Amino acid sequence: MIEIAYFCSMSFRFKQFFVEDGRTAMKVGTDGVLLGAWGGIPSNGRLLDVGCGSGLIALMSAQRSSENVIVDAVEIDKGAVNDAKDNFDVSPWRNRLNIYCDDFRTFATSSSIKYEAILSNPPYFCNSLLPEKSGRIIARHTASLGYDELFCCVARLLSPTGKFSMITPADCYNDVSRIALDNSLYLTRSTYVISRAGCRPKRILSEWGGVASDCIMGKLEIEKSPGIYSDEYISLVKDFYIKPFL
Repeated sequence: MIEIAYFCSMSFRFKQFFVEDGRTAMKVGTDGVLLGAWGGIPSNGRLLDVGCGSGLIALMSAQRSSENVIVDAVEIDKGAVNDAKDNFDVSPWRNRLNIYCDDFRTFATSSSIKYEAILSNPPYFCNSLLPEKSGRIIARHTASLGYDELFCCVARLLSPTGKFSMITPADCYNDVSRIALDNSLYLTRSTYVISRAGCRPKRILSEWGGVASDCIMGKLEIEKSPGIYSDEYISLVKDFYIKPFL
């Protein structure tokens, strides 16, 4: 079990912000922390968090970016939107964080904004049983928003120089790669995430852009051994966690 933040009541407290997720179907988790710390951040312009939940990735992106970057977030679940709005309002970056309660497909067709960066921890139970609770079905199953629709909408919103960052299960990656190419998006960076040294990758962090280029590839081991975090993982998340690793 990976401890990602200090838990008090219904809030996860990080170094510069906290996340209340009591009304959110999908809670704060390691996948979101990984993407929030790894995903591409522009030097200016606008960034979008798709399916933001309680706002974790948007908040991490705001912390990592300059005052020149506006961070938008879109979420379909009203409970999650209420959590995200409250979390944004009490953060140090409230003036450049925006939340939209909308289906991403509707948002993508109605918005005229072009984003320099889009991040998403998308639905991924594509080969699993449906979660029992309807909120989790909406938040985490491709029956709600499939990879094909996600990439189609991302391609519509991404600026010519923009990048799309996401995290997916390793066993879905071939489908993701095919769908990305169908939408003229090309892999620019990827990291295989390994929970512990010697294990097979369970997640893949990937970044996509509209221009084909050489891809930077790597791997990230979270633990060197049970309870001992790797130097690479500590370096990636040290600006966010309160509790020390050592």
